[in-house]
Amino acid sequence: MDNIRAAIEQFFDLPAFEIKHSKSLPNIFKEKKSVRAMVSEGGLKKYHFGEVADQFDLIIGYMKERGS
Repeated sequence: MDNIRAAIEQFFDLPAFEIKHSKSLPNIFKEKKSVRAMVSEGGLKKYHFGEVADQFDLIIGYMKERGS
């Protein structure tokens, strides 16, 4: 990830955000729920989506700071 981040930042004034690969991610589309909503259900969903939810929060926070 560090090599990819460095390459992006060399050519663009954009940060690179990491999103954990998860086979569970298609479920957000199938169940039509946000990652945070799935985490709030607890159990295995909290386990599978917890780290991904935190990563999405970083992206959303960045976008809010930039007014996007």
